[in-house]
Amino acid sequence: MGGVVPRRRFLRPVSAIPSADIGALAPHARRTRRLRAALAAVLLGLVVAGVLLARGSADTPSRLLPPGTSGIVVIDVSRSVDGQTYEPIASVLRQLIALGEPVGVVAFSDVAYQLLPPGSPSRELRSLLRLFTPEQSGVEESPWSPAFTAGTRISTGLDLTRTIIDRQHLGNGAVLLVSDLQTASSDIADMTEAIIEYRKAGIPLRIAGLEPQPQNRRLFERLVGKDAFADVERSGVRAAATAAPEGGRGPLPRAFLVVAVLLLLALAVHERWCSRVEIREATAGAGR
Repeated sequence: MGGVVPRRRFLRPVSAIPSADIGALAPHARRTRRLRAALAAVLLGLVVAGVLLARGSADTPSRLLPPGTSGIVVIDVSRSVDGQTYEPIASVLRQLIALGEPVGVVAFSDVAYQLLPPGSPSRELRSLLRLFTPEQSGVEESPWSPAFTAGTRISTGLDLTRTIIDRQHLGNGAVLLVSDLQTASSDIADMTEAIIEYRKAGIPLRIAGLEPQPQNRRLFERLVGKDAFADVERSGVRAAATAAPEGGRGPLPRAFLVVAVLLLLALAVHERWCSRVEIREATAGAGR
C-alpha cells in the first residue's frame, strides 16, 4: 500500500514535474531563456514603435500644412477646375476641419479674393465645404461652376496671400496651394517670381495637386521641389472624406494597425512556446 498515491493528490494543480534528468535539460532551459529574452526585446520594440506612430500620426509627411504655422489655403476656382475636381477639394477641406487648427482661405481664378482671414476657426470651412459638394448639400449649382469663373492666373492667388501675410505680420505663415497647376502662359513669369519671393521670405509653400497634367507638375517640382507636394492619392486627403465632421479623430494609420497585429502575434508566440514548466530533482521515493 506504500506505493499507492492518495486520490486527492491528482486533484491538486501541478506546479513542477519531478525529474532525475534535470542536468540534461539545462541546454534546453538556456535556449528557452534566450528565446524569452529575444521575444521580450521584440515586444518592447513593437510597443515603442506603436507609441511613436500614435504620437507622430498627426505630423506625418501627409500633413497638408507644417505644424505650428498659421495656414492659408489658396484654392483654384478657375474654369479649368470643374466638378470632377470638387471631390479632392472637399477632401482637403474636411481634413483641415478634422485637424481643428485655425486657417485662412483665398480663392482665385484670373483675380484673387479673401474668403476667410487667417486665424479663422476651422469650423468656418464647413460653409465652403457645401459649395464644393453641391449635390450632397442640396445646392443646385456651385458659384464656382464654369459659368461663373474665368481663366487662371496662379500668381494672383499667391500675391494676395503674400500681401495678407505681410499685412498681418504672420511670422509663422504657411500656404497650401490647391490647384490643377494650370495657369495662363502669360502668367508663368509672374507666378515664378511669386514663388521665388516666397522662398526668399521663408514662407513654406505646399501643394495639393488636383490631378495636374504631367508637364504642369514637373514645372512646380522644379520651382518648389517634390517634397512640397501633398499628393491627393497618397497623402490620405481622399481618405479624409471619412473624417469626423465635428473635428473628431480620423481613421487610424495603417502602420499603427500593422504594429498592433504584430504585437498580438508576438504575445501569442510567447504564450505558446515560452510558458514556463518548473522541473525539480526527483526524491528517492518519488517513483515508488
